[in-house]
Amino acid sequence: MNDLEEMIRMELEEIEPLPRDNRRKSYRVGLTFNLKKGLKSDIEDLEAEYDSIETVNAIKEVLEELGCEVILLEADRNIIQSLVNNKPDIVFNIAEGLSGRGREAHIPALLNFLGIPFTGSDETTLCIALDKELTKRILSTYGIKTPEYYLMKSTSQKIPLLNYPVIVKPNAEGSSKGISDTAIVKNEEELKRLININCSMYSQPMLVEKYIKGREFTVAVIGNNEDTIVFPPMEIKFRKNDEKYCIYSYNVKKNY
Repeated sequence: MNDLEEMIRMELEEIEPLPRDNRRKSYRVGLTFNLKKGLKSDIEDLEAEYDSIETVNAIKEVLEELGCEVILLEADRNIIQSLVNNKPDIVFNIAEGLSGRGREAHIPALLNFLGIPFTGSDETTLCIALDKELTKRILSTYGIKTPEYYLMKSTSQKIPLLNYPVIVKPNAEGSSKGISDTAIVKNEEELKRLININCSMYSQPMLVEKYIKGREFTVAVIGNNEDTIVFPPMEIKFRKNDEKYCIYSYNVKKNY
């Protein structure tokens, strides 16, 4: 069993154990997703969070190998009717939502409303996690340290005294969307220029954070409460460690 198949099995077993013999139940699994459309835009990372059809089909194939019947459900404006019509036993959710800072919660909220079990985090968790500034405020109440920051809605705001360099990122995006190779600025003039560009492009406030140099890790977690499994950390290794600023930018994610 490959890694993807094992992770998907574990996700499903969080809802109901999957039999491991030939008599296993045939689950009717709805696979919810948002698909890249290849839209023409001046914003290079417009569809950064959405998935390719190759990714969707890879997950579908693994679920089918586990004995599931898979229904592809694109999370567009017809999704409510699609869920009602298809009546999945379980939904394997990788959808990002269509708009707004709570968009990642759209599908989980609908599924809870309809009483359909699903994989992944619930709507409350996803709402909080996508809003970087809100996440930092909540973490601080638990004594967890995060870099100094300031939320900027436009350059008409008074720019506070900052310890440069700082990194600028859209407050409610994922997949390194809005984090370009010029996301780190070294003075107030550069900051004003980038805030003007980004607020116009992404139509949301920008999180301005003190740049912290150090190692970066990703840690995957599956499970609930006492059944939680924490996978070994994966470190993001930069090929050019001699560079002054190393960031996991959209360009890096897309091309390397």
